Amino acid sequence: MFGIIFGSNLGTTTGAWLVAGKRLAVAHLIFNLVTGTIAILFIKRFALAVDRTSDLVGIAADNFTLKFAVFHTLFNLVGVVSMLPAINLLVRLLERTRTSRAPCLSTTPPWSFPIPHCR
Repeated sequence: MFGIIFGSNLGTTTGAWLVAGKRLAVAHLIFNLVTGTIAILFIKRFALAVDRTSDLVGIAADNFTLKFAVFHTLFNLVGVVSMLPAINLLVRLLERTRTSRAPCLSTTPPWSFPIPHCR
């Protein structure tokens, strides 16, 4: 179960890279790596927190779908809280090392927003 969450969070970085540009994709990757590392290091505490939170809100002990959602919510909450103190450092690092432009694709899907610098 935990491997699915880690993999899906890292896998979404590819989409960010294609759609939103290099800065956001690298920030997303850093966020997911930091959060994933914290979750792996404290996996037993995460499991305990999931069980306690599930009990608190009335989720059955065998309802693994909702427990999966609780874990993912806690996983992202820990990521946000852990990255907030470093946000200014991350912004400065990304501004110095990465461009912000999204790649221009030869064909733009009809459901996407136009990218101004690709005209």
